[in-house]
Amino acid sequence: MIAAGRRWEANRAPKGAYSEAQEWLRYVKAGQQISSLTDNVIEVSYETLMSDGAATLLRVFESVGLESNEVDCEDYLRLCSFESQSELTKHPQMASIEAEK
Repeated sequence: MIAAGRRWEANRAPKGAYSEAQEWLRYVKAGQQISSLTDNVIEVSYETLMSDGAATLLRVFESVGLESNEVDCEDYLRLCSFESQSELTKHPQMASIEAEK
C-alpha cells in the first residue's frame, strides 16, 4: 500500500499502516452512525463480496434502483478484480478491449 502510494497524488498517498487503519475506523464508525438513522443502508463485507460477489453486488444495485443480473455482476467483478487491473496496468491497450466485451 505504501509503495503504491508513492505513485499517487501527494495528498491521497497513504502515510503509513497505522494512519490508514485509523482512517478506515473513522469511516466504519461514520457508517454505523448513518445506519442508526435510516434503514436505507446496506453493509457489505469484503468476505461476503469475495465469497458471493455477484449476488452481493446485485443486491447493492437493486437497493439503488439499478437493473442488472448475476451474469453481468460476475463480469463487473472480474473486470474490477486486482488481477484484471494488474494486467490492464501492464498492458494499457487491453483496457479498451476489455471495456468493449
